[in-house]
Order: sequence, then C-alpha cells, then structure tokens
Amino acid sequence: MFAATKAFFAKAVVSSNYSIEYLVIAGGGGGGLGTSGYGAGGGGAGGMKTASGLTLTVGNVVTVTVGGGGAVGTNGSASSLSGTGITTVSTTGGGRGGDSGGNKQDGASGGSGGGGGSSNVSGGVMVGGTGTSGEGSNGGSSNPGNADPALQGGGGGGKGGTGGTGTSTQAGHGGAGSSSSITGTATTYAIGGGAGTYQQTPGNGDTSDGSGKGAKHTTSGAATAGRANRGNGGGGGTTNVSADVRNGKAGGSGVVILRIPAANYSGTTTGAPTVTDDGSFKVLVYNSSGSYTA
Repeated sequence: MFAATKAFFAKAVVSSNYSIEYLVIAGGGGGGLGTSGYGAGGGGAGGMKTASGLTLTVGNVVTVTVGGGGAVGTNGSASSLSGTGITTVSTTGGGRGGDSGGNKQDGASGGSGGGGGSSNVSGGVMVGGTGTSGEGSNGGSSNPGNADPALQGGGGGGKGGTGGTGTSTQAGHGGAGSSSSITGTATTYAIGGGAGTYQQTPGNGDTSDGSGKGAKHTTSGAATAGRANRGNGGGGGTTNVSADVRNGKAGGSGVVILRIPAANYSGTTTGAPTVTDDGSFKVLVYNSSGSYTA
C-alpha cells in the first residue's frame, strides 16, 4: 500500500513539468513610402528568438501574442510568450524603412533595423536603423545623393544579416533571414525588405517568392509586401505621385510556433493554431494570437 502511494506521488511530481521548444517572431517593418521618385529604404524583419528547454507546469496557461506587420512607413508589432511560471519571451517589431527625397529619413530601429531612404542632396547618406541584440541585424544605408541615377535606398536588416547598402546602380537588398526546422521542415524566416530605386536595380527581399521587393520608378516595378507569418520586411517605394504609384509596402505578420512532446500535450488551445504531428511531438503554429494550457 505504502509503495503504491509513493509511486503515485512520484508520478504526479514528474508529470507536472515538461519542456518545449519555441520560435517567436515579431511583425516585419513596413517599407519606406518613397517620395518624389527617389528610392526608399526596405523594412527591417521582425525580431526572432528560438530555443528549447522552456519548462511548463501542468494547468498553467501560456499566452501567445502574434505581432502584425507594420503598415507603409511604420514599425511592426511585438510577438511574445508569457504566463505563470515562465520568463516572458518577447521579440521586437521590425523597423520601418526610411522615406526618400524631400522627406528623407534614416531607417528606424527595431528587431532588425529598417533601411535608410535615399536623399537628393549631394553627400546626404541616410543610415539604417539598429537591430536588437539577439533578435536581428542593422539596416543598410543609402548611397550618397548626387545625380538622379544615384538615388538608391538601403535594405532592411534580417535575422541572419545586415541590410545591403545602396550604390549608384543597385538599391540595397534585404538582409538574410534565418532557417528553422521546428515544424519538421526547414523554413527561412525574418528576411529584410529590399529598397526602392529611381531607375536602377531594386533591392530583393525573399527571393523564393518575390515578397519584400523594392520598387522601381521608371517601369511597372511595384514594391511587394513582406511575406505573412514569416516576419519579413516590406519593400521600399520610390514615388507616390501621378498615376505611376510605386509606394512602399507593408511588412509581413509574425508567427509563434511551439513544439511539445506528444506525451505531455494537453490539447487545450485558443486562437485556432494549426496542430500537426512531428514524430513524438505536436507542433502548434499560431498565425494569430491565442493560448495553450499546459
């Protein structure tokens, strides 16, 4: 009798705690608007954190917050994991890309920094925003303003690399993202947005699908938004005048992913995450805010 009681309590103690793996990515920053035909900066990627060994206690609720992508010319929003008994994991929204021409701006700081917008003043360099340590990289700077062909913005920073610097012939590419296999498939997240240009080559964002690409004024080269639920930065614009609209685009929304041992998975969630089996694990992908009860 005593042995059975002892065994019961030992099992209860062990089952009260278990560890999970997580990936938390904030919303990407919007690309710079793009004024007067000059190249605006690309949006910075949302901050990204991933780790294993986050210990949960049975019955406690983990709140999941998924940040939205920033509108044109605004930073993205933060994502987080929080709850009783855990240290909050929070990531910072990506910095917006800088506007250009007469509204010239530096890129904004964020999870990754936004790229600097180009200036039409000779020698005027707009610098990229600063990335947050452990979350992302700095944005790239524009090239010095001079003649019209030399008006390229800087690319937004990504988790895996700094945004590209604009040159006389090339707008800055978005900084590299970072790959994670938390879902069971290697996927690249948090790529910076490419910068816009007047009449040279626009900057690239995510080359796999063309999201987050910068605009080009002299052709039908519209910018593209950052990829949703990857935290990618939006592409920088080049002009917002007449019928030739080449405005910057919004950043992509963030995502939160939990990888939970199947033996411990409670099945109690809110926010309608996508739940898949990955061998001995349940993988919960939150494309919008919700919760998980351990």
